[in-house]
Amino acid sequence: MKKSVYLIGYNHDISKVAENIKNELKKIGRNADIFMPFTSSEQKLKETFASGNYHLIIEEAISNHNKTLLESDIAIGIGLTDSGNDGYFAVKINADLTSNFSSGAIIIAPKEQSKLIAPIIESKRGDVIYTSESGEVTKEMLDAILNFETSKISVKMFEAQMIDRAKKHKQRIVLPEGTCERVIRASEVLAKRGICHPILLGDEQEIKKTASKLNITLDGVTIEPIETNEKFNDYANTLYELRKEKGLTPEQARDLMKDCGYFGTMMIYKDDADGMVSGAEHTTAHTIRPALQFVKTKKGVSVVSGSFVMVFKHKYFVFADCGVTPEPTTDQLAEIAISSIETAKAVGLEPKISFMSFSTGDSSKDKTVEITKEAMNKAKELAKSLGIDVEIDGPLQFDAAIDEEVAKHKLPNSKVAGKANIFIFPDLNCGNNCYKAVQRAAEESLALGPILQGLKKPVNDLSRGCTVPDIINLVSITAMQAQINKGLV
Repeated sequence: MKKSVYLIGYNHDISKVAENIKNELKKIGRNADIFMPFTSSEQKLKETFASGNYHLIIEEAISNHNKTLLESDIAIGIGLTDSGNDGYFAVKINADLTSNFSSGAIIIAPKEQSKLIAPIIESKRGDVIYTSESGEVTKEMLDAILNFETSKISVKMFEAQMIDRAKKHKQRIVLPEGTCERVIRASEVLAKRGICHPILLGDEQEIKKTASKLNITLDGVTIEPIETNEKFNDYANTLYELRKEKGLTPEQARDLMKDCGYFGTMMIYKDDADGMVSGAEHTTAHTIRPALQFVKTKKGVSVVSGSFVMVFKHKYFVFADCGVTPEPTTDQLAEIAISSIETAKAVGLEPKISFMSFSTGDSSKDKTVEITKEAMNKAKELAKSLGIDVEIDGPLQFDAAIDEEVAKHKLPNSKVAGKANIFIFPDLNCGNNCYKAVQRAAEESLALGPILQGLKKPVNDLSRGCTVPDIINLVSITAMQAQINKGLV
């Protein structure tokens, strides 16, 4: 298991301590490496902090942390030492980085100072695994490093890990709303960071004019016109052939193909792109309709559903269906559960599926509970028929699904209760309100979605109120879905 430790030292040369730790770990066959969170000077960091761009400091540090973990089993971070009088700046950054790295903190300082620093780190949900006054690398210090394990993951780390996964096998992601300022801003970041090969649809001159106004360079971004595109006639003819049995005429096919949503969807149908993200300026129906008409659903799935990846302080889950099917049947609920497995795997979860209800186990015979049980049993049968090995249980209340202590009392023999990470809600009313309530009530959270599930190729829908980071995150997930479709991961 890969892990990281973060050294926080005062009045000590922690670089030397880090080297000693690395050498001692090497002697016992552990591959460790040292990283500096920042390349910028302390003064530059303080200027960035004062300008309101603290998130850029954290993102740089996480990037350096993750690069080190790609090449080693244990990353050893060297904390910031503030040269100022109050030390506030260094303490804040060190505490935030310990939490964001999901690292074990090692404090090397006089005992009284350690007693002041440790609670600050722990208040940020960081783990202090060892304190030392001398900085000597003892057996106890090495044991603390080797025995340290955590399942925690911060929101920033989750975003960084998604981007790292997307970058491993760069996919071609089409963004149909190519003239939208937010989409243009996002495409610059996507190309510069190597997250994907972004394709913008729209008039090239208009897009470049907007980019120039925004002081944005579009190096690495492909711009495709629609009506003047060399593939327009082929796309329109393909749509006609696919839909003529439904009464579509050649003229209607050409008119539809002028729409950015239809054109973008046809690009992925024809393998000219690997996935599509739309919705910054259009409705969900506009995004999903073309995909339903000719991309179609996967084997064993007849329904498209919308899941959200819900990221909280150090935990994340998949909620479904939260965006598409108002009153799913038991068969559809089973299919939604199976579709959610791929979403969970795309973001690094080992799926454990809970069918949600107001009742746990056999504590109620209400009709709605019986429907949930039927859906759960159908999901098990469907998974077996598709050769999918996955843990499924239900009905479960939210507390029994997520809290191991509650689960011990309510459903002690369940392999899912207390450990669930995929939550299947009985209907859209429940799922949509639950994700919004949890997101708004949580101190720090991220809701990624809706991620459209069940389609043969990835098409995802943005909220019309989306931000540039929202677009980047959803494109990252779309790229990972495309990688899974191709068997690359």
